[in-house]
Amino acid sequence: MRRILADLSLLLLAMGLLACGPAGDDDDASDDDDAVDVCADYETEGEWEDLDEDQRRLFMECEVVPEMRDLFQEFDADEYSNFSCDTCHGADREEVDHEMPNGLEELPMGGFPFSQSDDPEEAAYGEFMEQEVLGAMQDLLVRSSDFQDPEFFGCYGCHE
Repeated sequence: MRRILADLSLLLLAMGLLACGPAGDDDDASDDDDAVDVCADYETEGEWEDLDEDQRRLFMECEVVPEMRDLFQEFDADEYSNFSCDTCHGADREEVDHEMPNGLEELPMGGFPFSQSDDPEEAAYGEFMEQEVLGAMQDLLVRSSDFQDPEFFGCYGCHE
């Protein structure tokens, strides 16, 4: 179950179709000097659905990756010490055009909320995902947390 929850955490980060820099760039683009310069002047150009490929890449580099890196490293600095585009999109992200899910386990239909699991490790991941990652992604993507809302974004926004 820990693997599923870890995969869930990675998958929620993977909302971009074109999240990161050029092919062959396995490092997080925001660590590069050029990316820092681009992000220093970056301003969000609209909501996710309205962004073109280049705008989505910049949004992911400058908005999503830094915020998620901080969240994940605060949760588990060792596990996520090398947080990058690959963390969510996989090492073959270019080949699959950043489509998600990409090789991560499916999220089970039962067991919600994971934060109330009898397994302490699963409960910790569940609480982290439910209270930190999901809300942050909803805010970043300007999506609703209301299940009845057509703009709802939840766990299955990334999972099959």
